[in-house]
Amino acid sequence: MSQVAWILDHPRDLAADFRAFYHLGWREAVALPAPEFLGLAYRVTVFPGVLAARIAERERAERRNVRPGARLVESTRGAIATDPLLRDVVDIG
Repeated sequence: MSQVAWILDHPRDLAADFRAFYHLGWREAVALPAPEFLGLAYRVTVFPGVLAARIAERERAERRNVRPGARLVESTRGAIATDPLLRDVVDIG
């Protein structure tokens, strides 16, 4: 998913978090210049609000869908490069 596409899926959650953390009503928030609005929207997920809870729930659901015995490796260059099974077969360039 795009870095900002989730905004379209969660306008009410985002509005609640904007009010709680930035003390901005939704009309005030969407009146901000686009780079400022998107920057604040992107950062709201680090606060313990509605969107952070949704992200945590999505991550729990993803973990529940993993086969028993399967290993999860974070999808970062560092994690792949240091994983004993992946480092020799995945070219991370």
